[in-house]
Amino acid sequence: MQNSFLYQVAKVFTENFDNLRGHLFVFPSRRSALYFQKYLGQCSAVPVFSPDIVTIGDLMGKLSPWRTTDKIELIYILYQHYCRVAKANGMKEVESFDTFVNWGETLIADFNDVDKYLIPHDRLFANIRDLRNLDSCFTDFMTPEQIEAVRKFWGVVLNAADKGKTEYFVKTWQLLEPLYTSFKEDLAARGIAYDGMNYREVAERIKAGNTQEMESYLSRYRQVVVIGQNALSECEKCLYDYLMKAHNGDFYWDFYYERLKDPKNKASLFISDYIGRYPGRFTIEAETVSEPEIEVVAVSSGVGQAKVAARYLSGMTREQLDGTAVVLPDEQLLLPMLNSIPENVREVNVTMGYGLSGSGLASLFTMLGNLQTRRRNGCFYHKDVFAILAHPIVKGMAGEETAALRGEMLQSNVTYLGARHFDSELLARIFAPVETAEETYLWQLGILDMVAVNLPPVEQEFAHGFYKVISRIRDLAIPMEQRTYFHFLGEMTSSIEVSFRGEPLRGLQIMGPLEVRAIDFETLIVLSVNEGVFPSASRSDSVIPYNLRRGYGLPTSELFDSISAYHFYRSIYRASKVILIYDSRTRGIRSGEESRFIKQLDYGYGLHIERKTAELQIKPIEGVVSRIDKTSDVLDKMKRLFFEGVPKNIDGEEKMIRKPFSASMLLDYLKCPLMFYYKWIEELSEEEEISEGVEASEMGTVFHDSMQDLYDNMTASGDKDITAAKLDGFINDKTAILGIVAANMRKVMKMDGNARLSSRNSITCEVIADMVHQTLCRDREMVPFEYVASEKSILREITISLGEDEYKALFKGKIDRIDKMDGHRRICDYKTGSVEELGSYISNDGKTFDFLDAVMSAEKKTSFQLLVYAWLLSEEEDFYLSVYKVKSLFSEGVSKSFCPKETTGEFASRLMPVMEGIFNPEVPFAPGNDVSRLCPYCPAKALCGR
Repeated sequence: MQNSFLYQVAKVFTENFDNLRGHLFVFPSRRSALYFQKYLGQCSAVPVFSPDIVTIGDLMGKLSPWRTTDKIELIYILYQHYCRVAKANGMKEVESFDTFVNWGETLIADFNDVDKYLIPHDRLFANIRDLRNLDSCFTDFMTPEQIEAVRKFWGVVLNAADKGKTEYFVKTWQLLEPLYTSFKEDLAARGIAYDGMNYREVAERIKAGNTQEMESYLSRYRQVVVIGQNALSECEKCLYDYLMKAHNGDFYWDFYYERLKDPKNKASLFISDYIGRYPGRFTIEAETVSEPEIEVVAVSSGVGQAKVAARYLSGMTREQLDGTAVVLPDEQLLLPMLNSIPENVREVNVTMGYGLSGSGLASLFTMLGNLQTRRRNGCFYHKDVFAILAHPIVKGMAGEETAALRGEMLQSNVTYLGARHFDSELLARIFAPVETAEETYLWQLGILDMVAVNLPPVEQEFAHGFYKVISRIRDLAIPMEQRTYFHFLGEMTSSIEVSFRGEPLRGLQIMGPLEVRAIDFETLIVLSVNEGVFPSASRSDSVIPYNLRRGYGLPTSELFDSISAYHFYRSIYRASKVILIYDSRTRGIRSGEESRFIKQLDYGYGLHIERKTAELQIKPIEGVVSRIDKTSDVLDKMKRLFFEGVPKNIDGEEKMIRKPFSASMLLDYLKCPLMFYYKWIEELSEEEEISEGVEASEMGTVFHDSMQDLYDNMTASGDKDITAAKLDGFINDKTAILGIVAANMRKVMKMDGNARLSSRNSITCEVIADMVHQTLCRDREMVPFEYVASEKSILREITISLGEDEYKALFKGKIDRIDKMDGHRRICDYKTGSVEELGSYISNDGKTFDFLDAVMSAEKKTSFQLLVYAWLLSEEEDFYLSVYKVKSLFSEGVSKSFCPKETTGEFASRLMPVMEGIFNPEVPFAPGNDVSRLCPYCPAKALCGR
């Protein structure tokens, strides 16, 4: 791009110098330095040696006597000094390393600012201490109005806390000055530093005239050239003043766009001062550049912005892509953008950092931390195990074994996974207990080694980032507990970004806003151009109040806004086309408002902007169907399932087994034919989960089994007559009832016979025992009666007519209890949940038919179920039907309804057409009508799109 700023600078220097080896070029970023080298080659007629090129941060590091170290080591050293200084200042309690991590990052960032801007730290920290004293002491005698006035004026937070907290609060701020001093002295003694410390050391040496060591580096160059800088710190100004005087300092500022010089534009905050104070040796004539073609696109989606950007990229040639940059102020859109890259884009270079915490590996490492910290007696908690088994990385590498292990745990209802043999080396490594932090480092690094080779290129960058962080923590040998280590690792990965490697000078460039510094592109696509995102509304935490920051000349929100404005206007100056995309949704604290930059271009400068709105096309989810037609394939499958049978292995012998109909199956069909199809024909079921306690359905099973055991015990001698004396034997022995219930609970939960129930399950056991006891009390009110059977399974063969053909099918039922009283058998149904009223079965004046109309529409599922049981037992017999509403037995008794054989026969005549209708090819399996009541809880709702 020959009209770009860096190209023009490179052209001037190649025209005026045959050899640039005696020059040192200083850039704001490594990316801009690479582009400058590229343009030097393009402007030179013959091959030339590259001059020395550094960033301003690198230059400060070379001039300083100390080595810049990483954040992890800095925080640990700072914590050591915090503990010493706190105790020396009389603080009895200090923050743990866990809680200090966040505060430590904030302190280091503030120390960095204090040093870069050459602030007299003793005065600043004294002012902070005094303001915090105001915060804690004035509330004793000030009115709320006075507190608010002081708060607004000084920018402090006045809070009437208790005295103990107040003293701790005040002492904490008194630590800042001694902590800053001792921390820096220790770093200097170790020969290491943070950026600001290097900057200040260089500036103070220049001020003191102590430049001998710096000259040993700078004297090799006849000239130092500074290109494309902006928003200088006081230390940088001090260095540039020195370079002007001692090393022919030459400066080139990219301030050519007239919008940048507009006093009303915040981007102009520092421009005039720099041009006059730091001039350039050569004049670079700004070419006349027409205003760019600007499009503003509103998208009602976050990820949708990446899709819109991909549309623009899809129509570009390779040459156009070489001059195109996608700028992402919101780094969370990096992965959606990479996943949206169209096929015509062959080369992509990512020039921005992406937080480790946003990667798939981060979620895996969080799960690994939970796995170890929630261990009990060397066993892993099932929820942590399942989470890891379902993670895409683990599932992709050990898919078959993860499925098998999950199925095994579900079948055995194992809540804690103990030691076992693993076929997969990865699972064996993951499910290995580790105790100390030292063991945990090696454990995590071993897992990284295994998974990294199978990761896609982007995730491999994240794996490399995790490897460096974990290795660094290990090498520092920080003494801490395992739980503290996991917390520390989480905090570090949340603030560390991974830089991606790629071809920096060719193909599509994906960049952050700061990476565009000094670089120009023909086409610029900027995402997330929302107010609060670009420019950002968030500012990093600080222990320095705003008014003190402003008073001492430290960076404030005004400076950050100015920097953002400069980068924006400078980047669009030489572009031919600018596409600004923003998220128009209003959600949370984001209003969906376009950035002030768009408004300034439109209303402030009156530039022509083409506004567009991206419409998101909602496509039906693949696989969603509104109904299932009974095609010949579907009907054939149903006939095999219900009439012919499917082969199953039973006791080593293969037999043809027909699926029997049941009351619950027909109720499903009456409620929703489509759900019936998925559940009973396709045999789709909800995913099983391990139960730590007794669920509602399991609670019912325990109750049923306990009632069966009790009545079987009462009639074990063969005497089936139930008398008051027999019932009193158990009613008066609650311990025996509790023992029977506990045994059935262990059986349902797949526990060993002598296993101890948890506190929660013990309480549930007591509740069920009370319900059993009350049921026996209600039965005593109906003695005498004859006990027939409990949990009676019935299987009846029926004939279903389909046109001229007849088919044999099975119908099954399981009756909770059958007894006999007043000359008739009684069908009893236990209901531990909610149940509707049973209603009347007496056939007179058409009442039976009215009742059956309701029953056949599945409105009375209990009545339907009891009539099915009566029909299965006999169509030629009168019955009593009783429902035990267990929860209501404490306040009401058990009623019995008389069901004559005429009602059973009429019910059967209505039941058969329903079953025949299931096979009617003219009637599809369509969704039910009761959408509001049934669909919200239906496991198959995702399949029908409701």
